[in-house]
Amino acid sequence: ATCPEGTTVISGGAQPANFGVELTSTLRQGNGWLAQAKNNSGAASSLTAFAYCLTGGSSN
Repeated sequence: ATCPEGTTVISGGAQPANFGVELTSTLRQGNGWLAQAKNNSGAASSLTAFAYCLTGGSSN
């Protein structure tokens, strides 16, 4: 998930589509949020990453 130009990422996370998907990491990367997961469900699944973005400021 990437923040739009002119904003700064301040936090983020991820939501798997179903049970059996284990989040292995979520972290700030550049001006966005990266999420990785392992699918232990035995079925196709998806993972949605999201970023919370601050307008007109800096998180430094």
